[in-house]
Amino acid sequence: MPGDVGNFDDRQWGSSAILDSRTLSRIPLDESLRQVWEEADIDFKRDLIKLVVKKIVILPGRTQRLCKINDQTFRFDPSLMQITWEV
Repeated sequence: MPGDVGNFDDRQWGSSAILDSRTLSRIPLDESLRQVWEEADIDFKRDLIKLVVKKIVILPGRTQRLCKINDQTFRFDPSLMQITWEV
């Protein structure tokens, strides 16, 4: 029935379940997740994060820590992050 919210929710849940199973099926059983992550493309990493992270909150505050990534320096303080996990 057009405009039925229940049908939309069912389709959304169904596509989410397909995404979850596709993401999980791409993880080889003979490798560690760390190895898979390092070799994965950005789409797989995004899907995996969606699978395990429910919410990320960045708290207000000042950071004094410096973090170097790929020869670039950033200010980053992990204590200002709150991650809510799905599992």
